[in-house]
Amino acid sequence: MSSSNVSYTLRYFDAIGLAESSRILLTAAGVEWTEEHPEWPQEKPNQPHGRLPVLVEKSTDGSPDFVICESSNVERYIA
Repeated sequence: MSSSNVSYTLRYFDAIGLAESSRILLTAAGVEWTEEHPEWPQEKPNQPHGRLPVLVEKSTDGSPDFVICESSNVERYIA
């Protein structure tokens, strides 16, 4: 993960599921993060490869620096 002057947004359903490990890892890492719950299936075409979960790394100005999808990829990146 990058330096402390970035924040993260985790996109997933409002439920326990594939993103739960990512939520735990983000909290344990002590980084600033928020969660978004996209309207599904309307938002599916706007997600990378049409999949969730998605982790978006944002710089201090709020612009996305990095986007990664699939739970195992997100978990490896956070860890």
